[in-house]
Amino acid sequence: MIVLVPHGGFLSEVSRAIEIGRALVARGEQVLFASHGGSYAHLVADAGFELRPLDPPADPATFARFVRALSVMDGNEPLFDEGELERAVEAEVELFREIGARLVVTGFTLSTYLSTRLVGIPL
Repeated sequence: MIVLVPHGGFLSEVSRAIEIGRALVARGEQVLFASHGGSYAHLVADAGFELRPLDPPADPATFARFVRALSVMDGNEPLFDEGELERAVEAEVELFREIGARLVVTGFTLSTYLSTRLVGIPL
């Protein structure tokens, strides 16, 4: 199973992941989408893919904070609230183990850079 975990706050990332998912399915691969949410996450289900919600869920304030932190990258603006990254990694690890993920595709869902290492699967 290949898991696609696009950051649901970026339209470009979600639309790209949908096209990657379509290409993988056309090649006979099983895919699953997972997301912490965001304004564009619903497009995955609209495209006909299963979408597993992950904790912690993102809201508009979460996304706005994340984008501010990305735009500054000075260390003064945190990418995550306290405990948020840990909860995200735990939820992803649980999902990857539950479904037997063998590969994860992501973009700016930064927690996957840690969770995939913990499970020992390629990112």
